[in-house]
Amino acid sequence: MIYITDEQYEIGIKNGIKKFTIYSRVYHYGWDIEKAITTPPIKRECKARKYPKKYTDLALENGICLITFYARVRKGWSLEDAATVKLLTNRKTGGKKYASSNI
Repeated sequence: MIYITDEQYEIGIKNGIKKFTIYSRVYHYGWDIEKAITTPPIKRECKARKYPKKYTDLALENGICLITFYARVRKGWSLEDAATVKLLTNRKTGGKKYASSNI
């Protein structure tokens, strides 16, 4: 069995790799230790940074959760409308949730 030493973990950490990532690479994915402690991790794009912070903040200020904001944009809404158009209450829609504009 292969064992990762504390020194090897330290080298990986100095290279910007988390201890759990090193462990997973070696024991779950079968990487050799040298590769696991020297290969930089892949940087993934955060979904929240896909849209300008101005609009995500505006959505939150207007009481629109980010999941709703993202769904609206995916459906073709403008960033401005997705962040500002409030949802109607159930009372106003007869139990159905629709946006308060004709989008």
